[in-house]
Amino acid sequence: MAHHRRSGLIEFVESYKLRPEELMLRLRKSSFLTREVRKPLESAVKGVDWPSEFRSWEAVLLGLVGAKIGEIASVVLRESAAKRLFRSAKRIGLSRSGLLMIVGDIGRIEKRVKRARISIP
Repeated sequence: MAHHRRSGLIEFVESYKLRPEELMLRLRKSSFLTREVRKPLESAVKGVDWPSEFRSWEAVLLGLVGAKIGEIASVVLRESAAKRLFRSAKRIGLSRSGLLMIVGDIGRIEKRVKRARISIP
């Protein structure tokens, strides 16, 4: 069996805040990692009263990344990361305004996945 390390979901997401497109690419390349990330996000979004297109695990994932981008102190780095995030959102069919709505209301999702642990290959 391949060695996997355990990580908190939020910490894993935060590690990609400067390069969200790499996160999405990594998930596309690993069905195992996709399952690990997808499960807690799908569970966390149940019962949230967002429009259905905003409740996909990918949209929620990008919302979490967006929240972490908002914490970047450097304006230049934050703006660059945000542009990358908006490109990633567009690739999954999520508009800029839709993503901003998710980021603005992501706190309750973040609370639900705060303790989630995932295995990373």
